[in-house]
Amino acid sequence: MRNQFLGLKLCGLFAILSVILNCGGAHPKAGGALTPTVQAQKDFLENYQFLTTKSEKQELNKCQTVEDVQKFTEKFWQIRDSDPNTPENECKQLIDGRINEIKNEILLRNVNTFGVSFGHNGGLNGEMARVYLLYGMPDYMLRLPSGRTYSEMMVWMYGDEKEHVLFRFLFYRKYGKFSLFKNHGPFIGEALKEISNSNPLAPQYIQMVWNELSMNDIDGNFRAALIQFSYYPDITIDKALKPPDPTKTENGQKVYNRKFNQQADSILPKSADNPKTQTQPFGSAQGKPSAQTQAANKIIFSKYNSSIPGYFYIGVAGEHKIAFYLILRFCDLDWEIVNDSAECALSLEIDFKNRQTKESIIFLSSNKISVSREKAESQDNFVIFSNKMLLTKKSSDLTETAEEMINKELPNGNYTVRAFLINSITQKYAVWQEEISK
Repeated sequence: MRNQFLGLKLCGLFAILSVILNCGGAHPKAGGALTPTVQAQKDFLENYQFLTTKSEKQELNKCQTVEDVQKFTEKFWQIRDSDPNTPENECKQLIDGRINEIKNEILLRNVNTFGVSFGHNGGLNGEMARVYLLYGMPDYMLRLPSGRTYSEMMVWMYGDEKEHVLFRFLFYRKYGKFSLFKNHGPFIGEALKEISNSNPLAPQYIQMVWNELSMNDIDGNFRAALIQFSYYPDITIDKALKPPDPTKTENGQKVYNRKFNQQADSILPKSADNPKTQTQPFGSAQGKPSAQTQAANKIIFSKYNSSIPGYFYIGVAGEHKIAFYLILRFCDLDWEIVNDSAECALSLEIDFKNRQTKESIIFLSSNKISVSREKAESQDNFVIFSNKMLLTKKSSDLTETAEEMINKELPNGNYTVRAFLINSITQKYAVWQEEISK
């Protein structure tokens, strides 16, 4: 009797599950085969998932029949049609053309990406395809073979109408496939760990990675791509990879796609004219802009393409007091001519990483130097940053001299100290690393 009762319960449970699984046609059939509705949904997302907004995916998931999926597809392309007055849907033609280029491995025939295959890097579902579907062929592409300490890298650059670098998509090859780098920022140590050949990377080898990369990345394109995704500070890689809103319009025209009036409104920076000068032309990551741009911005450039040469020292004086100084020569810096003066804006970050706990304490400083033009170009003038400069602790508004701030906030211990300096206008930079014990 008990077995009969158990059998009835199991039959009832199986009946309920059968109803759930077959309800609405949006679930697999018995045996693993997909229903026509699910297959239609899958086919659509196979090609267009990276262009589909979150709300549209929810709407597609609610489709109960193949006819519902067809209606969704018609609506999807209708709101993306850049010119409803023409019989063609220009946006769909463009995207379908890019899909065919991906399937036909267009990168294999490009001299800058020879041997790179979409198929070996996720196909239409891979990160390379995602970037290509959204933005098409890059304006400029570079590859850097793997070194002794770092992985092979490839950078795709897209520019805007002002010749500013709108996006730098950096791919690095590990375990046979290219991954998209997303951790841009001034914390260069974490970036170098990600692209290194060693995993995990010991702290003492980080400087070795940077030194080899600096030697081989002559124009600084790859170092720039590790630090800064876009010329515009309010454009992040997450924002760039987000599906554009197809309903956005500008002057009565839809701005969905890059080929139609540049980026969608959700991608464009809040103020395109906010930065004072372009980061670099495509041929040289930190090189000089064109003569026309250079004259308009009145920038005096140093002879160095991407770096700021200087001498950094940090040590411990009496009573566990941290002391440091940074010496820079005026003629090695980039200067912006403002009226009759030359100005240089430099941001300094000093990261103290405890070698035992691995915790970091970071101090920041923004410095603006104003001198005469003659002095800026002189080889005999120096700027010295030392314990007397003002610092703020990251995530704090309190400002004190370095001598007060560091010695008050930094516990005794053994530290790896990394100093990162960047020119706020031209984005040239330098990195130093020292070991100290307080």
